This record gives sequence, structure tokens and C-alpha cells, in this order.
Amino acid sequence: MGKDNKKAKNSSNDEINPLKNYKKGETSRSGLRGFTEFWDTHLKKLDYHLPLTIFNKEWIELDTMVAGGNTTSKKKDRITGQIPKSEWWLSFVEWTRARQLMVKYIKSHYKHEDFGNDLEEHFEYVQQLSVRHGWVTAFRYDIAVRTDVLCNHVNGAPGDPSVKRVEFLEDALARTNLLRDGRIMKYDNLAYAKGHEKEKFSPITGNRYPQGKNHNSTDLEVEVEEVAYLKVPNVQRDNKLKNKGRRQGYNKPVRRSPSPYSKEEKGKGFQHPNSNYKGKNYDENYQANKEKNLPVQSSSKDKIFGR
Repeated sequence: MGKDNKKAKNSSNDEINPLKNYKKGETSRSGLRGFTEFWDTHLKKLDYHLPLTIFNKEWIELDTMVAGGNTTSKKKDRITGQIPKSEWWLSFVEWTRARQLMVKYIKSHYKHEDFGNDLEEHFEYVQQLSVRHGWVTAFRYDIAVRTDVLCNHVNGAPGDPSVKRVEFLEDALARTNLLRDGRIMKYDNLAYAKGHEKEKFSPITGNRYPQGKNHNSTDLEVEVEEVAYLKVPNVQRDNKLKNKGRRQGYNKPVRRSPSPYSKEEKGKGFQHPNSNYKGKNYDENYQANKEKNLPVQSSSKDKIFGR
């Protein structure tokens, strides 16, 4: 028992000791800057969605600078640096650079050779999809696959990203058709990327963001979905249209009751409030005498029968 305990202690000391494998004159050849603790841990385990926006040399450098100024949180596994931007900000060129750097980190720096090769195959398939279905659909498929394989492990290991996922492609196509935001072009920037026509719209619901919100708002989709699906539609008339063309300072008189002379009220027994008034020259038999004194019009029958 004593020997076993000594061996266990020695092995634990070897793991903790950073100088165990130190060799004079040896340096890293990867040329890659190290990630902060949060991202480094998850890149080793491949158990967390890794947005492509973190695979940017300037971002990694800034993240290290920001994280260094923050106090260590009591909560483990919490981002202490800067929050990564949404992938929907990426242009096609930025996506290409980021995915190349991601593969380089995974294969060279973290030694996940097999997973890195399968990830490369996945990215090649994404580009094939962009030729056939447009870049927006291909990008939706890419995000779905990368999120699934890293967040839903199989037997404790990430899934194979090179497997073609029909269900994810169908979902991507359906969303693109619903929102009508796809373009059938080989290399096309996202309509939701910075500076493009749908920059202020949600790629999930298609609705315009509330004022002050964007792709990076944490409570964004809940708020947008509530507006789109949960609230009762507002059917009130637009006051701008109601007052369009009205002269300034002019108030249209309000009609309080229907006119007794309107077509819809004719013959319903309505009478003018002054209809019983009789003047000096009022003649009760005026209408009857008028009809008697009218000349009789002749007809074709009168001519035939000599009337």
C-alpha cells in the first residue's frame, strides 16, 4: 500500500510539474498565439461551440489583453475576456480565413489530427453547398453541424463533422425559403453581414431588430420571437395615414348622427325636424292640382287608334 501511494504521488507531481519535459533550446514552431483559459480548455476538450469569429489573430490578442485586466471569477468555465461576435457578421472572405485558422489550431496546436481532417472535409462540403443552394443556406448548415458535433458528444467524444447531415440541410433550405434571404451565387457575402441590406434583421426570425439591438444581443431572439409570435397583432389605424393631406390647424367636423336625407335612410320614416312648418302661401292640394294640370303625352298607340 505504501509503495502504491508513493507512485500515485509521484505521478501527480509529474503531471503538475511544468518542467518535466523541459529541454534547453527547444521552442514552439506553431507560431500561434495562445487562447485565454476559457477557450483553451474547450479547444482541448472540444465540448463547446467555437464560433469562427474567435479564430482571428487580432481578436485573440485583444481577448488576452481584456482577460488579463479582469478579476478571476469564482464561477468556473466562464468567459473572462471579450465576448465573441456573432458569426452572422462575417463576410465570405472572413469566414474562409477563420475556418482555415480554426483547422490550423485544432490540428497543429491541440493535436486533434483526425478531427481536424474531418473538419476540413466538412468545410469543403459547405463550399459545394454554396454553389448549389447559395451561400446563406450553406452557412446555416455549417453552423448547425459545428454546433452539433461539439455540443452533443458521442461516447464522450465529439461527433464526426464530415458526415453529411440531410436533416440540417433541409432545415437550412426551409429557413432560407421562408425568409427569402438566399442568393444563388457561388461566393456571396451574407445579407446579414456588416454593411449589407439585412444587417439590422434577425437571421432566425427575419424580423427587424428593436432599436439598440443587433446580432450580438444576448436576449435578442427571445424578444424578437415574442414580438413576432406571442403578441396579439395590433390592428389600430396608422395616425400618419389618417392625417395625411390634412391642412395644419384644420379639424374635420365630427358627424354625430346620420343625415335623414342620405340614401341609406330614405324611406325609413325619418323626417326633417322642421318638416311641419307651413308658410303663408301653403296649399295642401298643390301636389294634386299639379298632377291634374300636366299635359297628357301622346304615344304611338294613340296615333294608330286615332286618339
